[in-house]
Amino acid sequence: MVKAAGYNGLVIVIDEAETILRMRTDVRGKSLNGIRQIIDVSGQFHGLLWVFTGTPEFFDNRRGVAGLQPLHDRIKFQFFGSEDKAPLKQPQLKLTPFDQDRLREVAVKLRQLYPAEKPEKRALLEQKVPAQFIEGLIAKVSGGLAGDVGVVPRQFLRTLVGIFDMVMDEPDFEPAKQMDIKLTDMTEDEQRKAKGLPPYDSEPDDDKGYPTINF
Repeated sequence: MVKAAGYNGLVIVIDEAETILRMRTDVRGKSLNGIRQIIDVSGQFHGLLWVFTGTPEFFDNRRGVAGLQPLHDRIKFQFFGSEDKAPLKQPQLKLTPFDQDRLREVAVKLRQLYPAEKPEKRALLEQKVPAQFIEGLIAKVSGGLAGDVGVVPRQFLRTLVGIFDMVMDEPDFEPAKQMDIKLTDMTEDEQRKAKGLPPYDSEPDDDKGYPTINF
């Protein structure tokens, strides 16, 4: 749970809801019905905001939200003409995944925001971590995840901040000579992507959908 700045209420964030897709069929059904019931009673709790995040597979696949029709009807994404023309007040919002250009922009901004104590430290950081290095690091990290830039921001940004720290703490550290980057603490999604596997193992009843359950 987090308190949102400027929001006089409570925000509950359920992150990476796509992990439901890897559960047993009965657990998936109960979980999705639980989300439906949260949505149905949410209007009774003023000042309480629920936020669920998930991959397109979670929202659009019948193994996920699309398999429970009442839930899908309540939160389905609607657009008009093209997917970049969509109402911002609808229950589901679509976030544009990262590409190489967007990830590079974030990295450069992060370098600008990094707290360097002195101007010479700032200059050293920009000298040792130039745009060319950032682009090479993006390629290196995404290469370990089947080249999918859309799933690398967490690993990439954590690695980049670690490099910033080393440049600040060790004047002789040369990032360009340390490009043998190894991904660590990968999520299950990242591990499956690195192995070339789909987000979940298919089952015979994936298209069957789920019955509506009231607890």
